[in-house]
Amino acid sequence: MRWDSPLTTWDSGLHWDRSSHPVGMKGNRMTFKLLLGFDSLSNPDFSDKVQGIKTALTTEPALTLIPNPWPSIYPSRTEVTDSVTDFITKYEAARDGGKADRDIRDLARDALTPLLKNLAPYLESVARAAGDPSILDYTGYDRASEPEPIPQPPAAPELKLQQGPLSGLLVANATRPKGAAIFETQRCTSDPSVEANWNSTVQTTGCRRIELAGCTPGQLYFVRTRARGRGGPGPWSDIANLMVI
Repeated sequence: MRWDSPLTTWDSGLHWDRSSHPVGMKGNRMTFKLLLGFDSLSNPDFSDKVQGIKTALTTEPALTLIPNPWPSIYPSRTEVTDSVTDFITKYEAARDGGKADRDIRDLARDALTPLLKNLAPYLESVARAAGDPSILDYTGYDRASEPEPIPQPPAAPELKLQQGPLSGLLVANATRPKGAAIFETQRCTSDPSVEANWNSTVQTTGCRRIELAGCTPGQLYFVRTRARGRGGPGPWSDIANLMVI
């Protein structure tokens, strides 16, 4: 049976193709990517990093529950942990040793690094099968940051229209949808279904008491407003109408 078979359980009913961490369910924002910058690490930092990976592979439940054997295209758990142990032994010997010891340490690091890089895609696939990128936080590797969400246009405001305190003045009041920065309010006096009839755009940062001055008393006015934010303009509100006094 494959480890990633639908509804396969690894122990006590835990389904590894279902997320056990709701925080991981973020739709398109989920990031199943480990960082592989081992080559840029100093030897002390590399030593700390690989020891953390070894500890994770041997003690972290999210990883120890992965059944053996692992797919043959990836390095095995034992192969990786033994290589880490070999590097740490030679790293410690080189700290007080000579050039020959340092050369041996470097050879051990050169052997370990590709194993770690080749293991990463398997760990990513485990997290992806579980639908939970937070599993990668327990691997000892560094996980790539989740991308910033793409800004979305604000929702349509709710609009109410009332007479102003002066003749020929209408006052619009709108709700402020999330992400709204600017409000664009328009009016028209003829068929509101014809886009060309809309004019006199008023732009405000506030959504309360948007004044539409210069209206003709006795004329029926149609009014609409929309919010604009980082994601651009949102949809127009429902059209309100009122006869000016």
